[in-house]
Amino acid sequence: MAKSFAAKLSDGTLRQLNLLIRSEKYANIDCVLEWLDEQGVCTSQSAVGRYCAKLKEADGYTGRAGSNRLLASIHESDAHLDELYKQYGKAEFKKRMLEKEILQQLIADDI
Repeated sequence: MAKSFAAKLSDGTLRQLNLLIRSEKYANIDCVLEWLDEQGVCTSQSAVGRYCAKLKEADGYTGRAGSNRLLASIHESDAHLDELYKQYGKAEFKKRMLEKEILQQLIADDI
């Protein structure tokens, strides 16, 4: 079985990689791939995605990368930010419901 690309990195490069992934909230794989390429590391998008997922899990986060749940858990100590994410989620839900209603009305008008 092949070793993970991360297992082949020096300790310093691995620390920098982990900092970059965390600063990108475990989500910006293209940025991580670009950085790895600059370091002379050749790997695939899926390998980086798997590594990001493992790091996120090791860091104790369960939300999907880039999700409001993950972002809220990363900033858990800020109750105001948590409330803003809840409000944002409610607004997104309302937006989707309105889009659905608009689409249904457009379809009904065409009939």
